[in-house]
Amino acid sequence: MTPERRFFWLCAVYIVVAGILTPLEVVYWRESLGLLAQWHQSMLAGSAFTPNQFRVLSFLLPEAIHRMLGFSLVFSYLAQRFLVLALLLCLLHRYLRQWLDDAQAMAGTLLFAAIQPVTGMDMIQPAEPLNVLLFILGFWAIHRGRLLPLAAVLVLGTLNKESIAFLVPCYLLFNWGRKPRQTLLMETAMLTALFAVVWSVVRLYYNQLYGVPLGIYEPQFDYNMQILLIPAFVEAWNVLRHGNLWVARPYLALWLYGVLWVLPFLRFREKPLFFRRLMPIIPVFLLAHLFVGRFDETRLFLPLFPLLIPMGFLTLFRSGEVGEN
Repeated sequence: MTPERRFFWLCAVYIVVAGILTPLEVVYWRESLGLLAQWHQSMLAGSAFTPNQFRVLSFLLPEAIHRMLGFSLVFSYLAQRFLVLALLLCLLHRYLRQWLDDAQAMAGTLLFAAIQPVTGMDMIQPAEPLNVLLFILGFWAIHRGRLLPLAAVLVLGTLNKESIAFLVPCYLLFNWGRKPRQTLLMETAMLTALFAVVWSVVRLYYNQLYGVPLGIYEPQFDYNMQILLIPAFVEAWNVLRHGNLWVARPYLALWLYGVLWVLPFLRFREKPLFFRRLMPIIPVFLLAHLFVGRFDETRLFLPLFPLLIPMGFLTLFRSGEVGEN
């Protein structure tokens, strides 16, 4: 079978997988479904809470599906998730094929699908699948040295979720010493300015027209430490013995990748240059979310998948200096 035909049939498999995963969101949202219409209307009216109000693609895309195709609001959100997830799985396979063979890339892609239920929350978070898809495209553009596609990804990502900004230091890290320093710094400054302009315009628009506060984020360090991490790990036995599942939710972050939190760091010098250069972004990403994110919301760690999983699989399945496909 030719590689093109094999990829066609693999995509057919991934579309089926996306179709299986998508209805699970109804289970996760069951307590929020009654509030979906109110939540959606608050977004359109510019009266939602920040920063969700500023993630415009997360509610404008379902609104477009709702208006153009006449779907119900719930089905429009599910249709968006299905389309994004199906495309994400197909592109993730192609992304992983740069370093792995087809069987390994398929295993990595299905692993991503398998951890989706762990990232499900009892609240509507439509921005996350598109955020991961754009991270994959962004890493791909950085690896291939494509500045303009990276800039396009950055613009779309900023309209969806601001964590896409991590692609800018990734671009700098990967190209440091590979491009003339002045050129690289100018390109990095351009990407930073592009993100800042889009980020600011969206906030100023909603602030001026609807009076939405410009507040950025609520500090979450005390919540993560005092409510989650310290009780979950210092009092682990009592937490589990009394069945306090809410306090135990930080354990899901460990189970999300399991040993693949560790495997990427083994035989580190044998990894491709791309991963060796981008490795410092992982602790920075985690530290940033310690202060402005919530560690019990495991979906926040999904953008690390395109780095952790191929590196972990290379540790398991490859020996010696690794080439690229």
